[in-house]
Amino acid sequence: MILLAIGSNLPGPWGGPPETLDRAVRELEGMGVGISRRSHWYRTRPYGGASAGVYFNGALAVESHRPPSALLNVCHRVERAAGRRRGVRWGSRVLDIDLLAYHDVVTGPRRFDLGKWRHAGTRRLTLPHPDMANRAFVMVPLAEIAPDWHHPVAGLTAVQMLARLRRAGQGDVLSRVD
Repeated sequence: MILLAIGSNLPGPWGGPPETLDRAVRELEGMGVGISRRSHWYRTRPYGGASAGVYFNGALAVESHRPPSALLNVCHRVERAAGRRRGVRWGSRVLDIDLLAYHDVVTGPRRFDLGKWRHAGTRRLTLPHPDMANRAFVMVPLAEIAPDWHHPVAGLTAVQMLARLRRAGQGDVLSRVD
């Protein structure tokens, strides 16, 4: 299973955040990325303290013949087409698409420590995404579309990782957008 996280909190050339997310899904499909499942969009709080305003986030299960780095390049092309300009880490953005998992591929040096992935200072693609299990805005939509997906290192399902976040008081989003 290939999993993507997608989010937006700024208007751009494709419209407001929900419209941008909808268009990004169509753009991915137009570039040969098959969308097998799509979560609802969720209104979420900013992460990391560098941005302002409410985000809209979701998750996608996709199909692609491309290797992980090539698929990530497609995601970056869609971000740029939507008006994304990289700047402040965790800052506001028109569109963000992250590659969460690519089948059971595990890459990049990191360690699992008390439920937190630690990135080991590399700029290479790290799979699964090094901090996904700590982000409610990722885990809520992921648990919606792939509840039984198992993290290839932690061995936990998406639902189990979300339950862990909720027990820690970090598992809530503002609302689901229907």
